[in-house]
Amino acid sequence: MTSQVAQIWHVPWLLRILWAHHPSDGTSDLWVMLKATMRGWVRLIADASGPAGFVMRDAGRLHALYVHPRAQGSGIGRILLQEAQMQTGAIDLWVRQTNREARRFYSRHGFVEKRREGRGQSDILMVWPPERRSLS
Repeated sequence: MTSQVAQIWHVPWLLRILWAHHPSDGTSDLWVMLKATMRGWVRLIADASGPAGFVMRDAGRLHALYVHPRAQGSGIGRILLQEAQMQTGAIDLWVRQTNREARRFYSRHGFVEKRREGRGQSDILMVWPPERRSLS
């Protein structure tokens, strides 16, 4: 499995994947997904049923990585993240403190916590590679 650059016609599929994890009214999500797709920031992996996962990345900032529930556990998230790691020398991403599954996933792939922000330090900045760990 390898990823491909997402095209405008993939956007409805990508939104379904996103909304399977974060239900939304869709207006702002649609605008963000369209802009990111037109800029070439979105890569996806499809299976026999269509797009099954995507990553949204602008250079070294990973904005989103989601896998459709039907495809979780199939290695799609790992492939998308590893491709991003190979394409750039360093990646930053924000994850909610309460999203333990995502934090474990990123930790397994070499990310470390750099800092916490927000009320109750609810947002965590994770970085890869770990050498970028210096706290600021």
